[in-house]
This record gives sequence, C-alpha cells and structure tokens, in this order.
Amino acid sequence: MASTRHFGVLTDTSGISSGLIVTDMSISNTTDTAEARNEKGAVIDMASYSLRQNISINGTWVGGGIQAGTIATVGGKSVLVTENTKNETNSDFQKGSITAVRADDAELWDIATISGQASMNL
Repeated sequence: MASTRHFGVLTDTSGISSGLIVTDMSISNTTDTAEARNEKGAVIDMASYSLRQNISINGTWVGGGIQAGTIATVGGKSVLVTENTKNETNSDFQKGSITAVRADDAELWDIATISGQASMNL
C-alpha cells in the first residue's frame, strides 16, 4: 500500500515566490457564515457561503520578491498578493513571507489597474 505522507513543499509556488527560496507554506480554506437568531439571541440557523483560500509562503530572500497588490499563481490558480514582508537581522539571512488570497470564482484586479499606483521596491 502506498504511503499518503508527503515530504516538503509540493505545491507549485513558482508563480508567486520570485526572489524567495520557499521553506514552508500554509493554505487555509475558510468560509463566511450567516446566522439567524431567535428572540432570546440564541443562534437557530447557520449558513455557510463564499469560500476563501488564504495562502502564506515563508522563506529566505534572494531577490526583490513579488509586490503586494499584484496577481500571481499558486498551484496553477490565480491569487491576489495581499502582503510582502521582509525581515532583516544582523545574525541571519534576510527572511520574508508572501501572503495571498482567492475567493470563490472572483475576478482578480491588481493595484496598478485599479489605482494606477506603481509598485514599491523593497
């Protein structure tokens, strides 16, 4: 019988990890919920809607990295990059993280298209 355990980062991160050697990543799937309450305030119905996937990638910086507000791909799916963080210290290499999100089948718009804002160089 084949093992169901996997070792390492297997998801294709090449579309989002430019400038970052990926050491770990996490993907969390969430949903929004709506509640109905009775006259005493107790929840009597709960419904789930709008699926969302949050992606966080961590690693060592080796370049400029992808900028927040851009559209990238993770595992072959388009995502909106919401955060790009760089950590510097005098006792280690520069570390960083990239956070992205996708929801339902939402059309993604990058910051340059919406506001004409240019990206910042870190």
